[in-house]
Amino acid sequence: QRVEALKTDMLKISALAEGNIVGGGLNLSPVMSERLAYTLRDLKQLWILPLVYAAQSLRADHQERLVCVLERFAFRYGVLARARIAEYDRKIGPMITKVRDTPNEYRLADLEAILRDLLDRYATTEALKRQLDGLDYDKNKKELKYLLAISEFMLAWYNGQANGRPTVMAPNVAIDIRAMTLEHVSPQNPEEAGVEMLPHLHKIGNLTLLSEDENNRAGNRPFHNKRAILQESRLQINQVLAENEEWGADQASARQEALTAQAMRIFDLNF
Repeated sequence: QRVEALKTDMLKISALAEGNIVGGGLNLSPVMSERLAYTLRDLKQLWILPLVYAAQSLRADHQERLVCVLERFAFRYGVLARARIAEYDRKIGPMITKVRDTPNEYRLADLEAILRDLLDRYATTEALKRQLDGLDYDKNKKELKYLLAISEFMLAWYNGQANGRPTVMAPNVAIDIRAMTLEHVSPQNPEEAGVEMLPHLHKIGNLTLLSEDENNRAGNRPFHNKRAILQESRLQINQVLAENEEWGADQASARQEALTAQAMRIFDLNF
């Protein structure tokens, strides 16, 4: 019986690693399922699997909150800072045991306190700002896709004064992050973009997410030709982009600052 139980555990953990959240035994919202799948499968943050898997012992709403905190922590700590996973393992072991064996004694605030301490030691706010500013299209496509997706998911919460823990609010809907494409708002051809755009060309301020069909229609055309596509997009971040009547270095720089400020708030575990 113990061997059979271990086999079941391993099959579920393998499913989670491959992005199959339901097959892994978790009951999450579509948006949270997609975020977690991308974090595990595409960003390869498999070190969070023990706590993720233990979370199935919790009620569905508590699963959602735990995974939301842990997944954002993983991006800041593991993806951006590439911090010490051994330190995380040492600190988080007792919490995994509590979640798995005595879920009624688990408190989200206790988990957040552990993760905040790790961030303060190995992934500071100052480092987060530098890491966000340093992301580049040529080197960090997966990271940029994740950041734009979480900006979309959290936009309604952020625009509503960003009170409390970051929360997905209507009208945001689940999107397949992996299937989305990174699109340059100003064409990535330097000759067409202009010399003043060169420092911004491959930064997040000049990037957005489009479906494959939208990307095919947008092509490498200038902003005024893409604006209608952005207006019709189901993503709020694209609708906000389309409010610009023109696009250049000033607009890209302002959007870079806005997205960075939003990300700093989303990945802050202090409430």
